[in-house]
Amino acid sequence: IRSVQSHIPDGDAATYQLLARGDTVGLFQVESPGMRRLLRTIRPTRLDDLMDILALHRPGTQAYANRYLRFPKSQRPGSSVEGGGHPDVAGVRDL
Repeated sequence: IRSVQSHIPDGDAATYQLLARGDTVGLFQVESPGMRRLLRTIRPTRLDDLMDILALHRPGTQAYANRYLRFPKSQRPGSSVEGGGHPDVAGVRDL
């Protein structure tokens, strides 16, 4: 088993393929059966997808996963990290 570095740049195709397969047993935060199922369903290809998956797999938000999946990937609600997000949190990334 190869170790995974703590910093993986966004856009690493091999990492996203691993996540999309749900091949994450032993990988913190994404190893539960429910999380692996959600990864295989959404098939993340970018950091925004992964953030959505992590947010959806919480007790209060799991009910919204099917609603989220009804949107085509290009039209899913939320904001892009690159786009700056909501004005109320502008500058948070610079802390």
